[in-house]
Amino acid sequence: MKRRSHNTLPPTGRVPQTRRSDRARRGVAAIITLVCLSLAAIVGTLLLQAALTEQRYLERLELQAQGDWLVEAGFSRARAQLGRSPKYSGETWAIPGTAFGRAQNATVRITVRTEGTNASVRHIAVKAEYSQAREPATEAVRDFSVR
Repeated sequence: MKRRSHNTLPPTGRVPQTRRSDRARRGVAAIITLVCLSLAAIVGTLLLQAALTEQRYLERLELQAQGDWLVEAGFSRARAQLGRSPKYSGETWAIPGTAFGRAQNATVRITVRTEGTNASVRHIAVKAEYSQAREPATEAVRDFSVR
C-alpha cells in the first residue's frame, strides 16, 4: 500500500495557477480603486472651488445692490434737506456693518454744489462705499442735477 503525501503542492513543485491569478486580480482591483478615489477627490476639490468662487461673486453682487440702494437713499435725503434749507451742502453717514448683517462697514457721502452761474440748479453727488480690511472696496456712485 502506498502512502499519500500531505503536501498540497503538485508533484512538479509549482504553485497552482489559480493562486497567482487571485493575487494579481486583487492587486489590479486595488490599483483601480486607488485611481477612482483619486479622481473622485480631484473632482470634489474642483466642485468645492467653483462653489466658493460663485459664493464670493454673489456676495459682491449683493454688496453692489445694497450700495445702489444706499445711493438712492442718499439722493432722497439730499432732496429732502434741500427742500428744508437751500444752504444744505451735504453730509457723510457711517453705517456699521452690523446694521446690514455683514462684516463690511458702509460710508455714504453726499455732496451738494451749485451748477455754474445758475444758483437754482444743484448738483448732487452721492457715493456709497463698503470697505473691509484685506478686501477691495465696493463703490456705487451717482450724480444728479435738480432744480
